[in-house]
Amino acid sequence: MTGGRTSKLRSPVVILVIFLLIINVLWIAASALKSDTLREGTAAPDAVLERLDGAGGEVKLSDLWKGRGVVLVFWNTWCSVCQKELAALSRSLGEIPGGASRIVGVNLDQGTRARARLFVKEKKIPFLNLHDAGGAAGLYRVSTLPSLYIVGADGTICYAATGYTRVSRIASESRACGVGN
Repeated sequence: MTGGRTSKLRSPVVILVIFLLIINVLWIAASALKSDTLREGTAAPDAVLERLDGAGGEVKLSDLWKGRGVVLVFWNTWCSVCQKELAALSRSLGEIPGGASRIVGVNLDQGTRARARLFVKEKKIPFLNLHDAGGAAGLYRVSTLPSLYIVGADGTICYAATGYTRVSRIASESRACGVGN
C-alpha cells in the first residue's frame, strides 16, 4: 500500500521540480535577451568627457582607443562593487595589456565632481578617470554598475560585461581584442 502512495506523492514533486526548472531556464533566457549592453562588434560611441585628475581639460574617447584599444570601466563612488573592481584593476596593472595607459574609468557621480576627484586621489587609482554627467553612460546603455567595455583599436566593442569582472577575464579579453598592441 505504501508503494502506491509514494508514487502518488512523487508525481506532484516531480512535476513541481520540472516546472521550476523550466521557469528558471526561461528567466535566464529572458535576462540574456533583455540585456541593454552594447553588443560585440558594435561601433563604440564617442563622447567628450572631463578629466578628474589635476591636469583638467577634456578627453575625446575615440582618441583613447585609436590604434591600441582601451578598457572602459563605468563606476560610481557609492558602488561597493565598483570600488572592488577599481582596486583589483589598480593592483593588477601588469596583467592588463598596456597597463594603466589602456584602462579608463568613467565616473558617473552626479552633481559635484569633487567627491569623485577625492575618491580617485585617496584610492590612488593609477589610470585615467573621466567624469560623465550621463551622456556617455546613455550612449553605452549603462544600467548596472560597474559596466565594462573593451574597445578594440578599430573602435568596435570587443567585450562587454556588467557587475564585477575578474582581472584575469579582463586581461584575456583585452589580449583577444588587441588592446595595448
